Amino acid sequence: NVAKATGGQKPKLGIDAVAGRATRRLADCLDDGSTIVNYGMLSGNPCEINPEQVVFQDMTLRGFWLAKYAGAMSREKMQELYSFLGLCVANGTVNAPVETTYTLDKIEAALEHAAREGRRGKILLTPNGDPSAD
Repeated sequence: NVAKATGGQKPKLGIDAVAGRATRRLADCLDDGSTIVNYGMLSGNPCEINPEQVVFQDMTLRGFWLAKYAGAMSREKMQELYSFLGLCVANGTVNAPVETTYTLDKIEAALEHAAREGRRGKILLTPNGDPSAD
């Protein structure tokens, strides 16, 4: 529950990789004057947002495509960004939990697992074998 997680404060920014109805549900959680940034279409459907949210709540829906953004960056800015991201990973600010790993011979099982709803982390392929076997 967003209200519980934020102490009743409505966020001003929503980040959406799913699109479809998920965009509308995300907008339902946001404050007036908020922005939703969509960067994906995992649902396979276009973003949905109510006209009332756009008109009366002054919400904005923006798109973001990393390839376009990164392609316009200078080499120096790109190195600066990756240095910053590296620090964020190192200090734990940014993380991507891994639910499980599969060796390449189990790729079909990995794809099935990755398609499941309710996962709690990434599904990784380990092309050089099981890392825990070392």
